[in-house]
Amino acid sequence: MRALPIFLLFLFNWFILYLVLSLLPSFGMQGAVRNEAIAALAFVILFGLAFLLDSPLGQQLLRLLSGARKPIERETDKINPILGEVQRKVQEVTASPPLPVQLMILDDPMPTAFSTGKATLAISRGLYEKASSGELAAVIAHECAHLHNGDSHRLGIAAGISLPSLVVTAASGAIARFASTVIANHNGKDEGTILSILCFILLVFAGFFGLIARVGAWLLSLITLFTGRQQELEADRFAVRLGYGAGLLSFLDKIKDLEAKKSGGVFNRLYATHPDIMLRIGKIEEILKD
Repeated sequence: MRALPIFLLFLFNWFILYLVLSLLPSFGMQGAVRNEAIAALAFVILFGLAFLLDSPLGQQLLRLLSGARKPIERETDKINPILGEVQRKVQEVTASPPLPVQLMILDDPMPTAFSTGKATLAISRGLYEKASSGELAAVIAHECAHLHNGDSHRLGIAAGISLPSLVVTAASGAIARFASTVIANHNGKDEGTILSILCFILLVFAGFFGLIARVGAWLLSLITLFTGRQQELEADRFAVRLGYGAGLLSFLDKIKDLEAKKSGGVFNRLYATHPDIMLRIGKIEEILKD
């Protein structure tokens, strides 16, 4: 189940790449040979993108794109002892090798945190300034669960293999705007008839590719969000398993009013990256009772 969104994302972006590459010159290849070559090239490009995001360079790129920075001394003095404690508990409870973590800081007054790639943990200033030590440890344990389970690693790879559909969506939009402008400027002018026809054909192609890319990406995003919400509940259970249930409950109680403002309405719930906060609180209380 964890790998299903990645698999579907790969197939969808392979299909998009296949369609785009099919527009290129044949270079003397015809029929089945050409189709097989295009299919193979699309696979190679996607695997290359996944490998890039999985490499040290790709991990550095994910940190850069996150908008986070390296911590200063006062931040490491406060956070590293708590992070070290959580890492030791992860190692003890799971009987696994030490969990590598690269700490990064978000200059955001909101209390938030996230993990990305293989080992990056980003914590906001709002979190480490407002949360108690127990709450901070619980949030770090939750994010370490994502790193331990590979959730953030798969998300980083997903970002790489999503590039073709993102590029096609952006390019089709730009081409459609250009073609529409040309058609509008030459409407009714004899000298612009051929150009307008060509731009109309271009507009149809751009609309076709843009529609496929947008609809497919929308459907896949819903699947990914559903899976992601399940992973959030698993990360909560992991934090409780490490002994941070009380701290996590305290933190969620502290931010529940902030989250409630963002969770209203059907569409907000549909596109929410996390389960409803009261659902999370209820699940944690049930585990603690047991």
